[in-house]
Amino acid sequence: MILNENPITKTLHSNWRLRIQKEFPSNDFTSSIDYLCLINYLDKVPQKFYSKQAFVEYLDFLETAKKLNPKLLANILITAETLLSLSNKTLTTINDKSIHDILLPTDNNDLIDFIEREIHYNLLNIYETPFYQFTRIITEYKWIESKKNTDGLDLFNSIEYLKKSNFNFINNFYLHNVRNGIAHGKIVFSDRDITYIDKKGGKAKVGIKKIIDIFDGILDITNGFCLAFKVFAFTNSTFFEKYQIPIPQSILLEELQAKVNVPAWTIKNCLESNTIDNKKQLIVYINNKNWDYNKVLYYSFTTALWAESLIKSYDRIFLSFHSKYSKTYPIGWASYDANKLKYLRNKNETNFEAYKGVLENDLLAFDPKFKLPKFIYKLGTFNDTIRSSVPIILNNYLETYFPDPFYIRETQIHSKKFFTIIQDTSLVVKTDCQISIENLIRKDSKRIIKKAIRYSRKQCSWFSKEKYLPVKYIRVFIYSTDKRLRNLRNSGLPPSLVATIEINKTKHIKTIDILGGTPEQNGRYRIVWNKSFLENK
Repeated sequence: MILNENPITKTLHSNWRLRIQKEFPSNDFTSSIDYLCLINYLDKVPQKFYSKQAFVEYLDFLETAKKLNPKLLANILITAETLLSLSNKTLTTINDKSIHDILLPTDNNDLIDFIEREIHYNLLNIYETPFYQFTRIITEYKWIESKKNTDGLDLFNSIEYLKKSNFNFINNFYLHNVRNGIAHGKIVFSDRDITYIDKKGGKAKVGIKKIIDIFDGILDITNGFCLAFKVFAFTNSTFFEKYQIPIPQSILLEELQAKVNVPAWTIKNCLESNTIDNKKQLIVYINNKNWDYNKVLYYSFTTALWAESLIKSYDRIFLSFHSKYSKTYPIGWASYDANKLKYLRNKNETNFEAYKGVLENDLLAFDPKFKLPKFIYKLGTFNDTIRSSVPIILNNYLETYFPDPFYIRETQIHSKKFFTIIQDTSLVVKTDCQISIENLIRKDSKRIIKKAIRYSRKQCSWFSKEKYLPVKYIRVFIYSTDKRLRNLRNSGLPPSLVATIEINKTKHIKTIDILGGTPEQNGRYRIVWNKSFLENK
């Protein structure tokens, strides 16, 4: 396809593809280049905490069903396309909320308020739409194979069936009375727990923090299901084309955003509509921060190209862009003939002259406030390319020649008289580390402490005394796997906790070691190994 890759994002997208292929080595991505949106499951929270078990089991079900009864699976996926698109959109909306990677309120009343405002509504949304739709595909396939009528296949029946299968891990995270209590029953709060009462009087009592764990767990499972479906769709193009199975539109929108978005040109949403002459139209809403008319023209054209290529069923593509630096059109626009774009794509046309007329009336409504010399715009493009590419190249160089096996997730720092205290920094060991974790911690004790001090001081303002006072006490919690912040600090002794390492130069601070831990003195560093880690290593 013409303009197959944006020079500004070429290095970035190549890096994403390599990382995605490394994350899912058992899946063949060579038949397609349309899988960039999977990077969200490597980089973004909470997507990167998806349930590995849910992902493996769901993908295995889809691959097995494709081999045993492809026509049945195809019919189910075709029928479910609209609801799967809605499910993915709902899941994305919940994933994008700033409620996942945070510490919980310490005050009990504030915690109850957080649960009522942020957890209950979103938990119900997950149950009702994405969780139900992804589990229904499995149950519907199994019931039809067994000649069973699917008319009564609601959420409850679907879950009851799956509890007796390889998907029984959902049992701990789908609580029917909780769902009914939130949806159309009653919720009673107390200091330690919450009682959910449905219309028939059925009750479920759940601890205050437990309901947050249930929310996190069901979200991770559903993200695992959704990821498995996306990987299946992106790696089985022949199957989807043979049976004319549409990939849900909200997934294609994510892929369009991953391909097109740059800091100054970001797609916000897509909607279907009909024109006055009854043509099927796709409206793409964009946030534009570019000054250069030619750059806006370029991004408009490439957006239309990719929109037609990914979402193939429209006659017209209309771009509506909010332009921060537009003089007369705060909302600019451009419309493209999708049928002509499709014709040229199928011809594999690479001659720019052939694309004359795809922009309707040769009109792009964008009038920049200021017109600068062309060399300024070229410098801006060069700067965008450098800012996109150099961090990737530099990071690859450092990871190759100076690998850092640790990263810090969270810390707390405060001062006491004339010294600084760094309390329980959360540090994670990278999964691709080649050395055993025990040897790594012993060998790099000094490095861990220095890294925690440097990171903690960076959190302070230039005028904060904590930034400059000497550190006399520091303790670092070391984890083998990453978690949400609320599952790191004050999380007890999870299996992922490897050890704590500390330096105490004060006379007054008396540290309480982790329960059941095995202490070890490594020079001036005190290491306490978690009992669970030592038993399971």
